Amino acid sequence: MSRFAVVLALAVVTPIRRALVELEHRLVVAETDIRLRRRRAESDGWFVGALLCLSLATVGCGGRWERPTRSALDVTAHALVAADEVLAPAYRAAAFEALEEAETRADYDARMRRWDAAETAARTAASALRTAETAVDAGDHGATLAAVPCVAQALHALVETLVHAGVRVPRQLADAARTVAALTSGACPVPTEAAP
Repeated sequence: MSRFAVVLALAVVTPIRRALVELEHRLVVAETDIRLRRRRAESDGWFVGALLCLSLATVGCGGRWERPTRSALDVTAHALVAADEVLAPAYRAAAFEALEEAETRADYDARMRRWDAAETAARTAASALRTAETAVDAGDHGATLAAVPCVAQALHALVETLVHAGVRVPRQLADAARTVAALTSGACPVPTEAAP
């Protein structure tokens, strides 16, 4: 290879290499920044605390109830997504393991009982959330007062079943359970059965 070819190759490769090194450096800095911001956001419970204070102040004083309730339900929706993100893969892995190891259908059902309970609790919480959101959207304060305790109860049940299944409870879910529980002092009404 001639000297000219070597110099030409270095002239082309060197700027590309520098650009790649600079790009890699920028990516490392950006990733570190994202991790620090996420860690700071997770460690600062200020948002949930502020939401709780706002909720108590406006609901307790007879003020407007829609905004704090919507905020709490929004936090709950994000919490249910976080719970699903940890529950779904764990459930799938447990189902495959139970399928491999179970000798009968009853054995499989027994192995999956706690996982099925967690999945049912997640569905129940999502259903309670949709009911509460519908009541708030309709502007029905009475229906909202009846629905929010059901959301709190469903979130509490979901946390318990996740713990029983050995799944890490996402912090968002724990925060949402506390926030929604603080919004209500009532109990979830027991549905009455329709007359035959």
